[in-house]
Amino acid sequence: MALSEDWFLGKVAELSNESARNEVLSELKTAVFSLNSSQLKRVAQAFRLDLIFDCLNSSDSNQISEACDVLYPLLSSFDPACLLNEYEKVITRALGHPSPKLRALVLKELCRVANHSPQLAERICQEDILLTIVETVGGGPIRSPKPGRKNNPIDDEEEQNEASAGRAAVKLLSLIACNPHGLSLFSTGSVVISAIKEQSQRSDVVRYRFYEVLVEVAISSPEGLSAVIDTGLLSQMLKEAVGEAPADSSVDILAQANALQLLGKLAAPEHGARYVNDVGVAETLAQTLARASEDPLSSSLLLPELLKFFGGIGHIRPHDVLSTYPAFANSLFDALSSADVSIIGVAMETVGFVGLTGRGKQALYALHGVQMAKFMRRLGELMVVLPTPHRVRALNSLSSLMTLKAEEHDKEMLAITQRWFDGMSPTKVGSTQWASAELIASICRQPFVELQLAGVQVFLCLATLPWGQRLIATCPGLLEFLTGYGNEEGKVRESKYAVSKALLGSSTTSNSLSQSQMLRLETFVQAGPHGRIIGPSEVAIDGAS
Repeated sequence: MALSEDWFLGKVAELSNESARNEVLSELKTAVFSLNSSQLKRVAQAFRLDLIFDCLNSSDSNQISEACDVLYPLLSSFDPACLLNEYEKVITRALGHPSPKLRALVLKELCRVANHSPQLAERICQEDILLTIVETVGGGPIRSPKPGRKNNPIDDEEEQNEASAGRAAVKLLSLIACNPHGLSLFSTGSVVISAIKEQSQRSDVVRYRFYEVLVEVAISSPEGLSAVIDTGLLSQMLKEAVGEAPADSSVDILAQANALQLLGKLAAPEHGARYVNDVGVAETLAQTLARASEDPLSSSLLLPELLKFFGGIGHIRPHDVLSTYPAFANSLFDALSSADVSIIGVAMETVGFVGLTGRGKQALYALHGVQMAKFMRRLGELMVVLPTPHRVRALNSLSSLMTLKAEEHDKEMLAITQRWFDGMSPTKVGSTQWASAELIASICRQPFVELQLAGVQVFLCLATLPWGQRLIATCPGLLEFLTGYGNEEGKVRESKYAVSKALLGSSTTSNSLSQSQMLRLETFVQAGPHGRIIGPSEVAIDGAS
């Protein structure tokens, strides 16, 4: 290390001279950012950081900012338990500092502590700490706006730091509240809940930050959901999600879309989906979904979130949802013809999510077989014509529909997946039994890593299915492509390697592949993801002469 620990020790000692602090902090900042992780750890543990923390007790915003820049990498180098043991008092005291940059820094460090273990999280489950975090979620202490704020870059940076602190506070509050001891502080009538209700009135942004916390707590466990319900705060979010406006105002579509996004997250775990269904929200939203196409604004803002919501509960109870709410299936398949590619993307992902499980595949096939056949044909078209990010989403949807657990490999499920896969390519003169596989392979050969990875993932799913193994074995050039490397990036090589390992590890592969193909697979797998096929069973290692 070019700069010794003694150099840092000397520089930190110079901070006792208040008139030289800005210059010394600037030197320390440059030096700290030149260190690697192991050097940072040694420097941070070589002396206490109290003098750097003392620099935060100032009205000089530049000095505070420089001190934060020096502290962040040093604090981040500590083991979470050591950090709390050494600096718990100064860190928790900094939560109430006027500087949003400092509050964001310590909140991120406390998130790291809380994430490390429940025991460490419990150490910061203190009422005074929670109240300070709640205030930060609300945007910090209320201050009078400064003249000319909109045109002042310094104030713009402060707003960004405040937003960063708010996001970190949401994460930390969620982590603490999901801890059993922290959850007890969120009980009905507690000062923490009272503070949340008071802060929620500051703005729509703040209210939705607290909704986010509530949802995180609710999905963490049935006990968390029960505690959140008891506070009465969740009912307001549900009202906003279904578009129930206060008596003296109209429905805010954007706010409703935000509430729907959180409601979809709430419905993801089984206990959350059960609650949402029991309170009748799904029935109300199904009616909203049926009317969404009547209003272009509703369609663009609400439709994606409505599809995600029903997709979430449909993933858990596919047959019930698809049979009970026909508006969901109709809107879902109609969305594939939308002029809005983002809505098409959500629709593709939602079908894949509902059809990820065996129960989902059976429900889609039994209740909407004709629409699924059209969906597969459309999916094959979309993965060719859409912009690259949405082509990836199409391929990911296909992978979900081709995923089967080993215990689901019965005749019915294998027939459904094969019929869907074969149905991607249009029947026309010159088409072959391998048309769908050739389509995916052609996408894998395009010079876009994200497309290559998504395409190879499809083959990874097929490699576990008996009919998929036959397809790989018989499709001209496909096995050679999967067991050969061009100029692919490392992740693509590893994905191809995973396909070969899956083929070789399956008990049914030998029924489909010839002896020479099996030998090629074995040689390829033995060489590893950085091997290179030369002949039918010869492999060279990249970099070898």
